[in-house]
Amino acid sequence: SDGGLRCLAWCCVRTGSVDSTCEGIKQALDRRASDKGKLVESSEPYLTLDDDDVLIHPGKNRPMKLWSCRVDVLEKMAQGSPPEKWSPSLRLTTKEQAAVQEANAPAMVLGRSGTGKTHCIVARIARDSRQNPSEKLLFATRSRKLRKHVEEAVRAALLDDEGKAPSPQSVAKPTYLDATAKSTADDSLLPFLEAQLKPLPASKPWHDRTPVRRRRFYRKDDVDDNERRTGVLYRAKRDAGEITVEDSSDDDDSDTDSDEDIRRPQKATWDASKYVDFATFERWHREVCTVTNKPEPDTCWTQIKSFLKGSIGALFSGEPLTEQQYLSEAWGGRRTLGMDVGLRKRAYQVFKSYENYLSDQERWDACDREVALVQRALRDGFVARSNARPAPFDRAYVDEVQD
Repeated sequence: SDGGLRCLAWCCVRTGSVDSTCEGIKQALDRRASDKGKLVESSEPYLTLDDDDVLIHPGKNRPMKLWSCRVDVLEKMAQGSPPEKWSPSLRLTTKEQAAVQEANAPAMVLGRSGTGKTHCIVARIARDSRQNPSEKLLFATRSRKLRKHVEEAVRAALLDDEGKAPSPQSVAKPTYLDATAKSTADDSLLPFLEAQLKPLPASKPWHDRTPVRRRRFYRKDDVDDNERRTGVLYRAKRDAGEITVEDSSDDDDSDTDSDEDIRRPQKATWDASKYVDFATFERWHREVCTVTNKPEPDTCWTQIKSFLKGSIGALFSGEPLTEQQYLSEAWGGRRTLGMDVGLRKRAYQVFKSYENYLSDQERWDACDREVALVQRALRDGFVARSNARPAPFDRAYVDEVQD
């Protein structure tokens, strides 16, 4: 009424929750993460925050999201002329700004869920897109939902104060990939990395490079290993028209067809119809697995995915943990959910039965694909070559890096 600018912040609360919400707001203000102690009562209709002041979300033990907006934009909105696409930027603390503005060195942002790590990545990608329009940028994460969220957030962060998008020539166009294990789509990380590794010459013959339990994922074995080396049975089947030769150029840069290194037919690598997720595992655990007093399916799945096949040791060795390794004291306590030795022994028996099921049914799970990919990269991806191709991306950003 006096012509001054007023900014209203509101939220929707059920009628019966008004009192508790107001009390939560008061407690959140009192608990704000600053060194000033409790909030001092003031007659001013606004709250002044220092650069590193953080408000706690009422009812949730995490920081509250705050957005920054220029006063002239608010004035236009007050006059009834809002931008076509209004996308204010999220307020970042000094430390968060430092991670976003870091020039060239790698940066890692650590924090619990809901503390703004993804927003830092969004701001960093937007900044690099503006400053380095000719560079190739990659964002990768585990979740398809999070990938889409970040892609939309970066697009919004690149809008100017009038809600207009920049010209395509003035900003880089990032590539967004997610690591969905069974996917063969172009927007998935694993197929992309496998395509990058495929043309690399093998530093060792493939049958030595790839552990026995995963050979079928690189090149389908139809005959015994010795028969493969001699090639007798293979050539007999090939000449009889029982099998068809397919390319295997990712395993060897030689085109010779010798008795010692014979090309052999392949089935589709990482066939999505053969993928085993938890629902498939749970059904197998309930209907097929015959281990006596077997642990619950979710317990077994966690042990297999997090330790037996998915631990750092298994990742870099290329093989699952042995029973001796798994039962050792190093794997006790918190890392195995407090399971005693007897329960872990039964969990390992379930794991062995599960591996036999994968082999017999020619199925695979996420760990098989990921470990096979890492092993190929470790063996062949870091070998110095005179004709090495340039890196496919100039900068990479990874969210949920622990996954």
